Amino acid sequence: MKGSVLVTGGTGALGRVTAKWAVARGATSLVLASRSGGDEAALSAELGVPVLAPKLDVSNAEAVRALVAAHPGQR
Repeated sequence: MKGSVLVTGGTGALGRVTAKWAVARGATSLVLASRSGGDEAALSAELGVPVLAPKLDVSNAEAVRALVAAHPGQR
């Protein structure tokens, strides 16, 4: 796995496990979307790759589309 990985619920316990799994398999950056957002600097330090941690409710399809559209180079 190379490139960016989007993890929904990314700042919760299961999201962090998933993020660590993705990095261990070659993810070079992460988008950890969650309803509460997160401390990007702390998450980057913890996970060892650049992290974006936007506030996002994944039940809002338009918000998800906007997030993906805002990061076209990270597909």
